[in-house]
Amino acid sequence: MFKTENLCVATTQATEGNIYLNGRKAIRVALSEVLFNAEAVRLIGAGILTLSREFGLPAPIIKKAMAGNLFIVPPSESLYFLFQVDELEADMHVEIPPMYWRFAAPVGMVSELAKCA
Repeated sequence: MFKTENLCVATTQATEGNIYLNGRKAIRVALSEVLFNAEAVRLIGAGILTLSREFGLPAPIIKKAMAGNLFIVPPSESLYFLFQVDELEADMHVEIPPMYWRFAAPVGMVSELAKCA
């Protein structure tokens, strides 16, 4: 997994219904809007297990916290799971670099999404 930077306690905040990562507005993405390659699926699973071991939480708690919390944070081309773990009172993120995923939609729709940021 991308431990040092991509899997960590995040500096996220929610302001008036918006979510920010390091001061940049995050845009929610539905899981059905992206396609992950096999390596991404493996790394996401490994990340869940790493968080589970490091923080002593069952993997299902982490999976539940991650569910529905997939974002893109322009101008970054990475995807991010931005989520809260109530049991730890912590905001966390898992970064998925662009080589591991792509939008399922045509490229034109991707550029339209980026304009919304």
